[in-house]
Amino acid sequence: MVMVRKLKVLWHAFWSCYHRLLYDSCLDRQMRQQLLKKVEYHEDSIRYIDAA
Repeated sequence: MVMVRKLKVLWHAFWSCYHRLLYDSCLDRQMRQQLLKKVEYHEDSIRYIDAA
């Protein structure tokens, strides 16, 4: 179970960083908003996994 939890954290951390990089380089306002929502989703998922 610990291994699965670590893999989930790594998965969400990877996608959070990926979407953050896209967010930082994006010029379109609507796309930035969508990317920020994805970043927040993955960061919230990490917090939820760590709290469990």
